[in-house]
Amino acid sequence: MFETNPDAPTGNEPSAPRLPAATLILVAAAVVLMPLETLSQWFEYDRTAVASGQLWRIVTCQLTHCSWDHLFWDAAALTVIGWVLERDHRRAMLVCVGLAAVLIPLAVHLCLPEIATYRGLSGIDSALFILLAVALLRESRADGDRLWTVACTLLLAAFAAKTAYELVTGSTLFVNAEQSAMLPVPLAHVVGALLGAACGWRGSGEYRETPPDCVRGGGARVVQTIGGFGDGEMAGTVAAQRPSLPAAPRRMARQRTACRMLRR
Repeated sequence: MFETNPDAPTGNEPSAPRLPAATLILVAAAVVLMPLETLSQWFEYDRTAVASGQLWRIVTCQLTHCSWDHLFWDAAALTVIGWVLERDHRRAMLVCVGLAAVLIPLAVHLCLPEIATYRGLSGIDSALFILLAVALLRESRADGDRLWTVACTLLLAAFAAKTAYELVTGSTLFVNAEQSAMLPVPLAHVVGALLGAACGWRGSGEYRETPPDCVRGGGARVVQTIGGFGDGEMAGTVAAQRPSLPAAPRRMARQRTACRMLRR
């Protein structure tokens, strides 16, 4: 017999849009720092200063930039990618940003001793771009969507081509390096890409593969299906014909079947 829970969502309520708070905070901090060169010099990665104990620079350096052109491309990429990720993969994004903020400057410090100073969000941008591409690729493969699978594969190939161009030519593809008086650091993009791929591979299915309440021990409740359909909207009643679950993962379908059997 089914038992309904009056507090359980019906699936018909519109979900309130979530502002990408982490993304907006990072972009706002970078914009505020840009005209404050004296403060930016205290936040940038400086090899000598880090060696003397000013370790905060390892994290804060990515909020500083060399020019408005440099800031524009970094902030624009972060805004678009971060907005999408915070909506669908917020946990994986936050983990990725935290790892990238520390490991990218450390990689520069350890592997490029000739680099005296380092600025920019491009390493984090690279990490989040690959995280998003890998997450979409995994979902499209699970759903059997060949078009999106090809599109995501092309995105990954385009990033690899961009990074190869930077390694070979020693210049950037978007930012005017000469005007910004900066040298590109492709290592930051490579490290970011590796971190993004790792986070995307482990965390991209977090919202799709969340088990139903009865699997988590939530008791007998109306189980919500993908697409907003409910299993048994009336107590003790089972619909004669169940709505189809478009592109639903097999694991979720098996779990929901188990839930219905347990309720009988």
